Amino acid sequence: MSTDSGIPDFRGPNGLWTATRTRSATSISNLYRRDAEVRQESWATPSGASALSAEPNAAHRAIAGLHEQAGCGRY
Repeated sequence: MSTDSGIPDFRGPNGLWTATRTRSATSISNLYRRDAEVRQESWATPSGASALSAEPNAAHRAIAGLHEQAGCGRY
């Protein structure tokens, strides 16, 4: 749902973990510790940058509306 707002996915065919070696390697701590190139590339790539400019999409608004209709308050 968040990819429609501009936040890249992690596990899809072009996801951060599958598209770049460093994203999957950081999840495997032994490789991360032993490979300096993996660490340097990981440090140079901000992982949350796209989330800073993301905007809610129709699906987010629909869920928020259901939440509000259920009497759970507003986000």
